[in-house]
Parts: sequence; C-alpha cells; structure tokens
Amino acid sequence: MYGIPLESNEKKGTLSTDSSIAGPVIERVYPVAFVGDLWVEMGEDLSTLEAEHSIAVKFSEPVDSEKAESGVRIEHGQSGNARLVRPDLVVYTPEDSWVPEKSYTLLVSADVENQIGISMIADCRIEFITRTPFLEVLTISASEGQLLLKPDNKDTILVTVWNEPEGILTLTLEFSAPFNLVDRSEATSFVSLETFFPNTLAAPVLKSVAWPSDDSLVMTWQGLRKSNSEVTNFYGLTIPGGQAGLESSGGLCMSDDFSVFVEVME
Repeated sequence: MYGIPLESNEKKGTLSTDSSIAGPVIERVYPVAFVGDLWVEMGEDLSTLEAEHSIAVKFSEPVDSEKAESGVRIEHGQSGNARLVRPDLVVYTPEDSWVPEKSYTLLVSADVENQIGISMIADCRIEFITRTPFLEVLTISASEGQLLLKPDNKDTILVTVWNEPEGILTLTLEFSAPFNLVDRSEATSFVSLETFFPNTLAAPVLKSVAWPSDDSLVMTWQGLRKSNSEVTNFYGLTIPGGQAGLESSGGLCMSDDFSVFVEVME
C-alpha cells in the first residue's frame, strides 16, 4: 500500500555468505517523498514518478555510504543529491523538479560496495519518463463572457474595454495545477500584458490581482484603448515557460513560452 512509511532496517553487522561475495544487488527502484520526518513510498516503480518525488534505490544488503552516495546519479548533467538514509537504501533527490514528460537515465555505478568492500558486478542504468504532465492554461475569460477554452499559442481573444478613458480590462486565467499562498505572488509576476499593434499604443498598467481559487488568477489592467473604424488595437498576453518560467506549487512548468493576442473591440 502506498503512503506507508518505509520499514525500519534492524540488521546488525555484516554476514559473509556466498551471495555477499558477488557484492550488492539492486532489489527495487521506486518513488518516495519526505513526509514529516520519514521517507514514504509513493509508487511501485518509476512509472509513477511525480514532479516532487525523489528516487529510492534499495540494495540487497548494507552498502558503503560514501560509495553509494557518489554512485547513484542521473546521467547527462542533471544535478541532484544522493543520500544513504538506511544501510541498504539510497534516496536520490534532484536539485530542480523533474521536467514533465522528459526521459531520464538513472545510473547506479559498479563502484557501489557492500560494507566489506565487495562491489557490484556492473553499472546499472534505468531509463524512465516522468508521469506528470506540463502545466497548462485551461481557459482565459474576459469580464463580458468572452472565453478561450484550451487556448493554443497565438490564439486571439476578443475583449471589451470599459470606463474610458481609464480603459479597464479584467482577465481570468484557469490553470491545470494549483498554486499555494506562498507561490501566488511570484506566479503573478510571470503574467504580462503588453502593447502589440499599433506600437503607438501606451502600455497597459496592472491595477489589481486576485486568486478566487488555488488554480484561478484574476488580473485587471488599465490604460487599454478601444479599436475604431480605422484601426484594430491588439495587446499581447505572455507567460514564459520552461524551468525558468511559471511553475506551480507542485513543481510543474509549462512546456514552452505561452502567448495569446488580445483584440479590443470597438
């Protein structure tokens, strides 16, 4: 059953048998999370790995801590930390959250030794893909009922601007994952509305921000201008993606930069 604290290990000392001559063997590799002060099993194998999980590598016997912690890593430049949390268990935690839907390779080096200095027979590589999807914008809606469902990059939403000359526009963005109280302020800073066409338009000014729920963001700007019979005014709503961009509280990021055009009606 998942969510059960890992069992304690009560082995005392080292038993030399024919099996120990071959060195330690990997028995299981599976996702874990640190809950309270315990590492808790979160799935049967790495097919259930989520963005916020660490990886547990269980050996058949107690291993040397220094060799084990240096011998468990992700290949191809992924930074992280491996720690022996039990005589036969190493937990690897990435420095940054796992990227959604990305392929990784876990390497357990043949340098890993048991407590009498006998190493593994060979390197072990395990390929896996994180199960967690990318963060998405599910809907964008304006105050007058204009709505984009599952918007794609470069889509256009028609909006009505009110209270001339203030030029007020309110947009509600619904995301596919929640943001906690701590992360909401930073998340808001990634969403911007800028002038697109014509370039003589003044830049909108952010007036207010609200979170009616943990996955819905309401932002109001002022300074927008209505279109007229001679020119149609466009603004651009942008959110940077990738690991340097917007990130939910569970560590989900968007696959790429996201932008939609905001067309102001007459």
